[in-house]
Amino acid sequence: TFEGWFQLPSTAADGLYKSIVSRYDSGADGSYGNRYADFVLQVQASGSLSFFMGNGKNDSGYGLLITATQFRSSVWSHVAFTLNTPLGAVNPSVVQLYYDLVQWNATWSDGVRQIPSPSRGRNIFLGDYFNQDGNHLWWKGYMDEVRFWNGVRTQAQLAQFRQRVPAYNTPGLLAYYRFNDGTGLTLSDSTPNKYDGRLSRVTAFTSPPLWKVSGVKINVDVRVEPDTATTFFLPGFAPNGSLSFTYVIGDLPATGQLFSNGVRVNNSITPLLTNQVLYRASSSSGTTDSFTYFGTYNIFNPSAQEKTFTSVLVQVGDAPCIPDACGNCGGDNSTCTCYPLPYAGYNLGELEKIIALYELEQSYDLISALSHNLENSTLNATVKTALAYQPLIRQLQTFTQDCLEVLCDKLTSYLSSYVSVPLASSP
Repeated sequence: TFEGWFQLPSTAADGLYKSIVSRYDSGADGSYGNRYADFVLQVQASGSLSFFMGNGKNDSGYGLLITATQFRSSVWSHVAFTLNTPLGAVNPSVVQLYYDLVQWNATWSDGVRQIPSPSRGRNIFLGDYFNQDGNHLWWKGYMDEVRFWNGVRTQAQLAQFRQRVPAYNTPGLLAYYRFNDGTGLTLSDSTPNKYDGRLSRVTAFTSPPLWKVSGVKINVDVRVEPDTATTFFLPGFAPNGSLSFTYVIGDLPATGQLFSNGVRVNNSITPLLTNQVLYRASSSSGTTDSFTYFGTYNIFNPSAQEKTFTSVLVQVGDAPCIPDACGNCGGDNSTCTCYPLPYAGYNLGELEKIIALYELEQSYDLISALSHNLENSTLNATVKTALAYQPLIRQLQTFTQDCLEVLCDKLTSYLSSYVSVPLASSP
């Protein structure tokens, strides 16, 4: 899954193809073309948003093609696509393209997906695609908050974090480019994977990247303790910036209270003197609250105001536990194991089988390593060596109680629910 925010400052129907993201390779003869592209997301010369995948053939060239709506200019738009590829297959069964959460679907039609060979080290390009005419089709605008996810994100999942910042260790988040570097030619990945990008080098034929303060509305998530007062610094331009920019409270919190320069904010559409507000939380723990704000150059002129409010989402105390199928608070049904297990695209029966086999293999490896250490230690069982293997014994005891016994319970439940799935077969 790919998603991000994009803006074209001028008209989209400018006669130029403008690439948002692509991955491509050349053919056996060294030539480039749409038929060799793994995927290309772009705004066409006519101004319409489109997505295509090459199939390696000379005739049609496309294994899949989606032409969506006209791309609006001078506004920030959220764009995403997902590739749903069945386990063991090469061609995706369905591709979904989203423009501000409006969805278009397409199925694979002909040929074979052109996945570049890993040995060739082909990168994914943001804002560039090299086509059969020998031209780089650059993006002619701005981009922000770009993310790559492992697995297919649903429309609801895209909506969940469309205007929010997911935790950098969120399951499935492969790379997250916030574009907050502000200078230089490195685009930093905020996830632990550190897939940092290299921005286009400045040559006689290219221009350096233009860093600007983004207008993307990313809501704010904060946590406070009950019955406490916390100062919030509202992201965005400072009120003392150019053109007398001012913050305005849009909607008041439902349970908490807001104060600006020591004075309680009792009414919506209240201008602030600074970009700070003090929030006083209620005494109820485990609740959520929110308020909104927007910026304006002239509070009396609606045309000078931001079109979309920014929401500040406040968690008061610890959030109530919402367990997943594995019984873990806030989980995504991928934590039914004592070990980290990356996966994507499996149905529940396949996943249960993989988890069972994986845990048994890991358990065997751990017990074998422990047995080997104990055997070596007993060859010369001095007090020193006895102390050395005591932590291993405690590890085995903890592992048995916290993992293997739980595993047995889950296997029993699994066998009773999925008796038709052969446990011993390989996924």
